[in-house]
Amino acid sequence: MGRASHDAGPPSDKEGYVVLGIQPEFTQVSLFPGRISDGVFHQNALLPAEFAGQPEDGFAVTRASAGTVLAITYVVMFANKSDAFRTPMVPCSGSKTLVVTVPAGKVIYLGNLRYQSFPGVVRPQFSNDFDAAKAYMTTHYPKLADKLEQGRFELMPAVGQGQCR
Repeated sequence: MGRASHDAGPPSDKEGYVVLGIQPEFTQVSLFPGRISDGVFHQNALLPAEFAGQPEDGFAVTRASAGTVLAITYVVMFANKSDAFRTPMVPCSGSKTLVVTVPAGKVIYLGNLRYQSFPGVVRPQFSNDFDAAKAYMTTHYPKLADKLEQGRFELMPAVGQGQCR
């Protein structure tokens, strides 16, 4: 859901693209829209995810309306491609998640997240490999690759995404 088409053209001034590295390979993430209030992301429970899925060759690319505030509020770590039943994890108890405001007319790379699973919790490790993101975009999204630039995100608590597990 929400994966940008491989033949997508450059964004208009009313939209933007978000590129995110996700590992391990079978980790499903969901980017939900919402708003920021007092340093907390509030998920809009009435809107679907802008992106929900596993990475393709290590990356997720989605298009969203400019100014949309997105956060990763749902993570499922599957063991393999045929694995179907795993407990979803949502940020809770003051833990922070990635939050980004989609910039107008841009294709931004936010960085890489490597999720590690511990009993009852999933923790992300953040890193940056712009060159790998550029190579991925050149291969999979050639019409967007030359527009790719380093983006920014914030880490903040999130509420409204459902029951903590």
